[in-house]
Amino acid sequence: MEKTARPSYSFSALLRGLKPSELENSFRSQPSLRRDFAWLSYRQRGLVINLIKNNLLGGLLTAWDNLDQPAKFRILQDLQAVDLKLVRQNIQLHRRYLESEGRDSSSNCAQIKGPLDLPVKEDIPTLTALDAALLKRLSDLGKVYKENGHIGLLVMAAGSGSRLGRGPKALVKVDGYRTFIQIAAEDVLKASQKAGRRLPLFVMVTPSNAEDIKVHFTANRNFGLRSEQVNFFLELDRLPRIYQDGTLALDANNHRIDFYPTGHGYVLKGIKTQIAKSCRERGIKTLLIRNIDNLGATISDKSYDEVLGHHLSSGRGITVELVKPRTLVNPATGEEISADRGGGVFSLNGRNVIVELFAVPAQLQERGKFNPFNTSNMTIDLDAIDDIDPLQLAWYITRKSAGPRANDDRYQFEQLLGDATHQKKTNFVVVEREGPDGRFLPVKTPQDLEYSARVFGLMEKAKTTLL
Repeated sequence: MEKTARPSYSFSALLRGLKPSELENSFRSQPSLRRDFAWLSYRQRGLVINLIKNNLLGGLLTAWDNLDQPAKFRILQDLQAVDLKLVRQNIQLHRRYLESEGRDSSSNCAQIKGPLDLPVKEDIPTLTALDAALLKRLSDLGKVYKENGHIGLLVMAAGSGSRLGRGPKALVKVDGYRTFIQIAAEDVLKASQKAGRRLPLFVMVTPSNAEDIKVHFTANRNFGLRSEQVNFFLELDRLPRIYQDGTLALDANNHRIDFYPTGHGYVLKGIKTQIAKSCRERGIKTLLIRNIDNLGATISDKSYDEVLGHHLSSGRGITVELVKPRTLVNPATGEEISADRGGGVFSLNGRNVIVELFAVPAQLQERGKFNPFNTSNMTIDLDAIDDIDPLQLAWYITRKSAGPRANDDRYQFEQLLGDATHQKKTNFVVVEREGPDGRFLPVKTPQDLEYSARVFGLMEKAKTTLL
């Protein structure tokens, strides 16, 4: 039987404004792309042309001839998942950042809508400085709320653990035998035993680490929790990293697009679309959201009873825990400097909000370098999440020196959970870093891990004593 030829397609219908010379130049540099193009589906042809037209395909064009057919097929699949409109939009938004290789951060600052200033510190109480009788009332209020089963712990476990170099961060062993996620699960178990209720644990994972984390729970019988207490949901949003010239970045082997999760701002969308309904059906009204690597952010002890009580008494739907900045002395100048790098509290349009340091103008950074620091521990009511529009969260750009070769920096666009405070009036409270009331012991590097494992052991004993 004679083989049926594939139908030909009109280039005029596909090019949509692309100059023929641009496509021809791409084919001339990579002859196999011309050959393969003839056998692509109509949709794939249109996608490749669209990427060329928007100058996003440089890295792929360089690597195409060295790919085998399965790798080409995987990349074409990856390309279909790229939100071209959003990538183009963010490249244009942060053009100056890219052109300056990250030195000009004005585009990040421009995402803050309104005048920034130092925070209104009168609105930020230090929890341990409150009157003992008031602290007791707040603690009792938090305990009763737990006993009524209205609270759950949500752990953001999407981190790859690349800086620790040990696979998914959730599965890194902290003290020689317990993983980060095991410590979080055991914390919920303690809280449940104290409250006399089976409080839930929600774990935000990614498609790349979900299976490993679920297997870890199964192999360890959920660390004592009932199966209905353990809930996973996916961080579904992802974008491709880009090179400095704006083209899509490839992975270390040049076999896949270098995708990444778009930041912890997704958690709000994830709650709304994946778990809010089941939370309400179970009587859950409030969630403590925290990073997987913050060993201090427990839900089972007195320190959180007080935070939860303060949250409830504030009448605001969001409470963010802050800490006093850790300071160092510059040996060269003798100047006192902040050792913390990240988000802090500032006043935006006269109201306290969380702002990442990279979005704060340099002059205000200097004035605000000793502002209370954001722990990323957020207690939030489901009703407050209803009032927040995740689509209105700003997109920021960051530089990642994560390439496999020298001078292979990549850039990525992120949304931040702290920006929820820009949409909803928020309660802020300063908590202790370490000790029996400590709530902030983050682990970002191998050096942090060694220190934090030792301090966490002491904190855990002290907190248990105060249960």
